[in-house]
Amino acid sequence: MGEELLLRIFDNFLLDGWKIIFMVDLAILRTFKNEILGFKSSMEFMKFIQDVEVKLKEIDEKKFYEIVMKQNIDSKNIQRFSDEYEEINSIKPREI
Repeated sequence: MGEELLLRIFDNFLLDGWKIIFMVDLAILRTFKNEILGFKSSMEFMKFIQDVEVKLKEIDEKKFYEIVMKQNIDSKNIQRFSDEYEEINSIKPREI
């Protein structure tokens, strides 16, 4: 990602908080959807995650930002996801 795009995302972070981070994540998934769905193993996905920064440098930043801003996420969903995460991580494994 170029500096201009990062600054725009950072500005949004200062205004809206973590919402923009979720929007960027969804935009990445949507941008590379076909590639991700074509993976045959979790190792391919891990390689993709390692290389995502390079892949993002190859895309049109203006179009990517438009995709980011089209993500429909509201604060209620973020809170729900956060609550679900906390619930999952608070469950302790049963002792045998």
